[in-house]
Amino acid sequence: MRYRLSSSWLYWGLWVTGLAVFSAFYSRDAAYDVVHYHLHNGWSALNGRLDHDLAPAEMHSFLNPTYNIAVFWLVEHLPGRVVAALLGAIQSLLLPALYYLSRNLIARTTAKPSTAFLLIIALAGFFAAPHIDLFASLRNDWLFSLLFITSLLILLPKDGAVPGWKRLMGASFLLGLAFGAKLTNGVYVIAFITAVLVLLPGMKTRAKGVAFAAIGGTLGTILTLAPWSLTLWEAFQNPLFPLFDGIFQSPEGPGENFRDQRYAPETFGDALILPFQFLFDGRLVYEFHFFDLRFLMAYLSMPVLLIIAGFRARQAGLNIHRHIVAFALAALVLMLTWLTMFSIQRYGLAIWMLGPLCLTLLCLCFSPRLGEARAGTLLAALIALPLVLTTYLDEVWRVPWRSMGEKYVWVETPKMVNLEDSIIIFSGKWPSAFMASELPDSAIFTHAAGETWSQPVLKNYRHRIVSLIENSDRPIFMIVLDMPRTGNLDKTLNQVQVEYGLIGAADNCQALNTSFDPKDVNWVVCPMNRSNPIK
Repeated sequence: MRYRLSSSWLYWGLWVTGLAVFSAFYSRDAAYDVVHYHLHNGWSALNGRLDHDLAPAEMHSFLNPTYNIAVFWLVEHLPGRVVAALLGAIQSLLLPALYYLSRNLIARTTAKPSTAFLLIIALAGFFAAPHIDLFASLRNDWLFSLLFITSLLILLPKDGAVPGWKRLMGASFLLGLAFGAKLTNGVYVIAFITAVLVLLPGMKTRAKGVAFAAIGGTLGTILTLAPWSLTLWEAFQNPLFPLFDGIFQSPEGPGENFRDQRYAPETFGDALILPFQFLFDGRLVYEFHFFDLRFLMAYLSMPVLLIIAGFRARQAGLNIHRHIVAFALAALVLMLTWLTMFSIQRYGLAIWMLGPLCLTLLCLCFSPRLGEARAGTLLAALIALPLVLTTYLDEVWRVPWRSMGEKYVWVETPKMVNLEDSIIIFSGKWPSAFMASELPDSAIFTHAAGETWSQPVLKNYRHRIVSLIENSDRPIFMIVLDMPRTGNLDKTLNQVQVEYGLIGAADNCQALNTSFDPKDVNWVVCPMNRSNPIK
C-alpha cells in the first residue's frame, strides 16, 4: 500500500517554510543578550577560550554554551539570513505544538471543535508579545518553551490515556535538555512534575512514574549540562561557576548563591498582585514596556478551571477530566513559581503562549457546546480578537540586513589600529563581547565598567584581570558603545580608570563598523595607558 502524505502535513510544511522565509527577511536581532554573551559564548567554547580570556561577557561568560555552540557554528558557516531562516523554521514548530496540545485537552471536555477553532486558539498563543520579540532571534527562550509545550503534548495524549513509561521518559528527557541548557527552566520542571503527580493514579503507579520521569529528565540534563560542568569544575572547582557558590565554595566565586532578582517581588503577597501591575507596566518584568493580556488570562482562569474541572471529575469520573486538572494545576504552579523566583518575562514565555488555551478550557468546561460549529468559531474569535487588538511591544533593538549574503556578525577596525597581541577590554553598560570572534585571536579579552547588579558575582575573580593589566606589557584597548547624548564615553573612561588605573581620552577613540551598529551611535576603540609602571 502506497503511503500518502496527509493534507495537514502539507499545510504545516507551508507554515514552516513561510516563517523561515519571514525570518530571513526580518531585521537582525541585536538584543542585549545576543551582543553580550550568546555569540561570544558559542565562539569561546568552540575555540577553547575559557582560560585564555578573562570573562569578556562578565558573569555571563560562564553560562552553559551548549545552545550557543550550535548557533555559532551556523553563524560561522552560513550567511546571516540563512541562520535566521533555519532558526525560524524550528521556532515555527511552536504553532503545531500549541495546536495539538489544545486539541488533546479540549477533547477531554467532550467538545468537538473545528480545525479553525483550534487553529485560532493556537495562533492567539503563538503571537504573544514576548514571543513576537523573539522572532528570527538567536536568543533561546522560544526553544525552551517549545520543549516544555512538547513535553506536555507527549504527556497528555488525545485519548486521555494514563501515560506509560515511554511517554514519561520521552517527555521528561526533552525537559531535561532544557533544564541542563539553562537552569532557569527549573520553573518548567516543577510544573511538569506537578502534572505527572496528578495524572498518575495510586501511590505505587505514581512512584514508578516519577522514577521513569526522573530517569528521562536526568539523561537529558546530563547531555546538555555535564560537559560544561566538568569544564567549570576543572577550572574553578564549581560545576556551575559562579552560581551556587554558597554550596561549592570556589576560591574565585562570590562565596554565596546568586540569582538575578532585579525583577523578583520581595514577598509572596507582592508576587500575587504582580500580574495586575505588570499588565500596565511591562518594565516591571522586562527591559521594555509591553502590553499583553495572555498572562493575566491564564492567571485568572486556572484557579476557576481547577474548581470546575474537579467538580466535573467527581460527577463524570476522575479519568475524564484528569488531564485538564493536571494541566490547570501545572499551569498555576508554573505561574506562581515563576512569579516568586524570577519574574523575568522571557523565563516564563510559555505562560503567555498558553493563556488563550487556559481561558478556552475554562469556557468549555462550563459548556462543551460552546466549542462546536458556529458557536466555537465565535468563542475563538471572542478570545483571540481582543488579544490581537491590544497586544503591544516597544520597539526593541534590531538592525536591518545590508545584503543578501551578509554574515550575521562582522567587525571592521580602523586601519591605523593594531589589535594583535593586545588586551581588549569590553566596557560600559551596553555589551560588546560579540566582537571577540572577529578580532585577532592573539588578543586577550576581558571586561570593565559593566552592569552593577552582576559585578559582585565576580568580586573574587577580578584579581586575574588586575594581574594581567599590571604584569603584562601588551598594549591595552577599550571598546565601548559611544552614545553621545548620554555622555557615556567619558563616564566609562573615568570608571575604567577607577577600576584598573587605566587612562584614556575620548579624542583618541576611533569608530568601529559592526553588523550590529544602530542609528546615530557606534562602538569605538580607545587606546589606554597604565597610570602606574608595569610591575
